[in-house]
Amino acid sequence: MSTRILAVATATALVASLGGPSRSPEHRQPVLTRNGLEAARATSAPARNSGGLPALKPAVLMPPCQGGAGNVTPCTTARSTPVNTPKDSATFTVNTANSLGESYNLACTFTTPVSDCNVTSFVDVLDPAHPQTVKVWYATSKAAGSGTVKLTATPTLYSTDPSWGTYTVTVTATYIVVTTPDNQVVRPAASTQTAQTFSVQNTGTASDRRYGLSVVCTGSNSSCLANQDSLTLTAGQAASVDVQYTEPLGPAGRSS
Repeated sequence: MSTRILAVATATALVASLGGPSRSPEHRQPVLTRNGLEAARATSAPARNSGGLPALKPAVLMPPCQGGAGNVTPCTTARSTPVNTPKDSATFTVNTANSLGESYNLACTFTTPVSDCNVTSFVDVLDPAHPQTVKVWYATSKAAGSGTVKLTATPTLYSTDPSWGTYTVTVTATYIVVTTPDNQVVRPAASTQTAQTFSVQNTGTASDRRYGLSVVCTGSNSSCLANQDSLTLTAGQAASVDVQYTEPLGPAGRSS
């Protein structure tokens, strides 16, 4: 079977219509705006509309996750963390385009199965050449799935527009079950009903897993029966299962 992947790219174009009589093309050069975006600035005299007033410039489109004087990176990214993890971290960088620096109030939010998050309350950025690393600490629940951890940085000195970045956290679980004893030979008395006890343990990280049980008898054992047909185990939990059988001929039977 083949898998087809469809990639869709969406482009947004900004179109500005300037009124007034036609003019010769102006020479434009790229410049860096306050938010690190490229814009075009005319090096000749500013264009004017038919009323003699300066023509309006197109609005600057803010990229996702950014706003105001601040800048949080990464904008969006992903990582994975096992279930029931009490402490893991998502790393962000907080910067500013303001040469005078900026101070930010910090806050974190999360969605399940991420179960908690915390971050330092503020960070100071001296200038654009000195970005600050910020770690958001978070925990995961016992459920597997996809959640998020989001950092929001709100400037307090020269602006009030927040910046933010988001991690998509895939919370993973492992599914492992171990049954003991394994391949053990027993010699029960002839014509006697016997019970063998097995231990079934969930050694993975997945919690509240339901395991179906089945019993197979070999040798002279014509039938055998477990005292339950399923178990629900949390991560690391073990439970006992008794298997009853009758050995009509004596030795050399085996259950597994």
